[in-house]
Amino acid sequence: IEKIIVEVPRHCKLNMRSEKENKIIFSGSANMEAENKEKAKEFLNNEYIITKSSGNTMYVSFLDTSTYNNRFEDSCPYKFNLSIPEGKKVEINGEGNSLDLALDSIKSDWVIDNINNVKVRLGKSIDVKLEASVYGTEALGGNAKWETANIENVEEINKVKGKLVYGEGKNSIDIITNGEVEVNTLE
Repeated sequence: IEKIIVEVPRHCKLNMRSEKENKIIFSGSANMEAENKEKAKEFLNNEYIITKSSGNTMYVSFLDTSTYNNRFEDSCPYKFNLSIPEGKKVEINGEGNSLDLALDSIKSDWVIDNINNVKVRLGKSIDVKLEASVYGTEALGGNAKWETANIENVEEINKVKGKLVYGEGKNSIDIITNGEVEVNTLE
């Protein structure tokens, strides 16, 4: 597997981290209501993470539990934790409410698209160039020193690109969001 594509469902908080080991580790919790004990046991037997491979790409998706209790407007009825190998290309897509990334090191390129709020914690010796496309400089936060520029040739008003470079910037993280991006670095 050379690339991992993660599909994040709505009403979800996803915590991700990079790991040196060549394996995926998953855990999570869900807040669901059941009419009775049998229905609750049925929920427990569901597979909440679904993986499929095609060629050199692995697809990781999650069961959308928001329909179980008709909580379409609930902020985050469930939370998942996912650790993936640092040497794989990663693409994160979806309708998730928030994504928290803890990256001590990456040895590949990442793309994060359509997640409302993205928080990134970068390790001390990370080698990465991070670019975030957001609406307005106020959507860029954290203790990082953002370089910003307006995105030209875009019909959307106030579209801004924030850029950070650590080390040589050998690997890249590209973030496209309508929400906020917060980047904090460990000193």
